[in-house]
Amino acid sequence: MKLWIQQKGHKGQEVKRLQKSLGVLADGTFGSKTEEALKDYQDAHGLTVDGRSGPQVRAAFGIEIYAGIDVSKWQGNIDWKTLAATGLANFCWAKVTEGNNYQDPEHKQNITGARSAGIPVGGYHFARPDLHDDPHQEVKNFVKHCPLSPGDLRPVLDFERAGDHSPDSIRNWVLTFLQEVEAQSCVRPIIYTGGNMTKYYLKSDTTGVDDYTLWHAYYSKKALKKGIKVDRLGSWPEWRVWQWTGSGTLDGISGDVDRNWLVGGQAGFDKIVIN
Repeated sequence: MKLWIQQKGHKGQEVKRLQKSLGVLADGTFGSKTEEALKDYQDAHGLTVDGRSGPQVRAAFGIEIYAGIDVSKWQGNIDWKTLAATGLANFCWAKVTEGNNYQDPEHKQNITGARSAGIPVGGYHFARPDLHDDPHQEVKNFVKHCPLSPGDLRPVLDFERAGDHSPDSIRNWVLTFLQEVEAQSCVRPIIYTGGNMTKYYLKSDTTGVDDYTLWHAYYSKKALKKGIKVDRLGSWPEWRVWQWTGSGTLDGISGDVDRNWLVGGQAGFDKIVIN
């Protein structure tokens, strides 16, 4: 999938963003009135009049959607020059650490390769609260090895495990990790997680955690048309990045790779970059 197009019948956060740009009722449902308003806009601005929102329309409104990836040792030796030429790797997060002591063996190569190809890159930490009740050693491991230079992507906590923590306990673990990373690195991190963690482990109470930018994981072709269900988001008002598949294919990478959409145009992109 090279492009994400919104059209009549679609729903969700990005339809609402389009509607706000058009100045019509922002209810998140792409109906006849949204289609008519979009066609009028396209006609008035010399764009292809088809009532569909793709790269041309989004660029006109400054609400571009960028394609990106995340990688680890499992992607092996990446041809970064070829990958960059696809135009579908506008940003990349690389796994850097996991738990208290582990470092991904390809993280230095991936970070260097992405930078050499002109792809903004950052690091993520795979959290292991199922093994460690105290996150401080995990923070130390991550901050020591994560790229944190201006122009890099903000560091990410990958929250996919909870072990036998209670909702209050795991919420405190995650929030402590995020706050400690910010305190030690002077960079505000991002959290990656999915609906199962939000709904079943946090019991939809994301208090404090939802102060941090959300990178949401949800593998659903239906969601590309119907949007991400709000009950997956806890109290986050919106997601910034969406990992929409774990089985993407791109030139330059042998095998599958996680693919992502970043929304909100340049302003949205700036929110994930270290100043």
